[in-house]
Amino acid sequence: MVNNDLDVFVISLKLLIITGKWTLEL
Repeated sequence: MVNNDLDVFVISLKLLIITGKWTLEL
């Protein structure tokens, strides 16, 4: 269960970074 929560957190963090890069590019 803890592993799944960690994976979800990492995926969310990656999405935030990707959207952040998109905003910087725009």
